Amino acid sequence: LQTEIAAFTNPKEAYNITAEIVISSQSIHLTPLTIFCNERNWANLIIDTKNMASLMLSADIAIGACGGTAWERCCLGLPCLTTVNAENQQLIADNLTQAGAIINLGWHQEVTAKTIMSFLMNIIKQPKMYKEMVEACFNVCDGEGAKKVAKQLNQNLNIQKNVKATAYEQ
Repeated sequence: LQTEIAAFTNPKEAYNITAEIVISSQSIHLTPLTIFCNERNWANLIIDTKNMASLMLSADIAIGACGGTAWERCCLGLPCLTTVNAENQQLIADNLTQAGAIINLGWHQEVTAKTIMSFLMNIIKQPKMYKEMVEACFNVCDGEGAKKVAKQLNQNLNIQKNVKATAYEQ
């Protein structure tokens, strides 16, 4: 990891990029990321955050795994460079890539810092592509999922009530 981290020189000077790196205190990468962030004025390490939604709302782009959080990022209109960290994330990655909401970098163990920087620079240099990714995020997830599930459950309960009432009447 240290070799990969070293590939990020100083994007703040070149592109005015700053990074909020969010990590668990239990992460095996805590020590190298702490050193990395302490040596760079453009990188800030946040450990065990309680305000992930606020951080995502203030971000322009995310870099993260393509698990359940991928849907939260889409709901907030936050494009993402993603990695696949488990087999069950592959379908999400494929679908969100096809929708244009993310750029899937592939399996996490194959992704390098150079790959991340290359795709990040590509997005920075193509604002139209970035805007299309934001729109695609909103198109795949409207944030109304819980309301839709509740509505469907209520409809199903009403159907069951009507079936029981009809059965008792006969």
